[in-house]
Amino acid sequence: MPGINQVCVVPVPDDVLGERVAALVVAEGGTLGLSEVTRWLEESGFPKQKWPEYVFTVPELPRNRVGKLSRPDATALAVRLRDSDPSSGQTS
Repeated sequence: MPGINQVCVVPVPDDVLGERVAALVVAEGGTLGLSEVTRWLEESGFPKQKWPEYVFTVPELPRNRVGKLSRPDATALAVRLRDSDPSSGQTS
């Protein structure tokens, strides 16, 4: 997607489904919301079952001490962001 430098897709716990999909996005200048991402995915023909249900724009992705992506920290960050801003995603 134009304007996205990096993305990390992680699961976030859900009481009904067990897990939902969240995307942490490092974007060029600005915040991307779920509606912009899903619109682009739809126009691109990306399968709907693979769309994220939450999108969070972050300044950088969590890294471990050797500089690699830290998935546990990314998941924890997505959960914190979801809990602090439930309007960032759709839960239907």
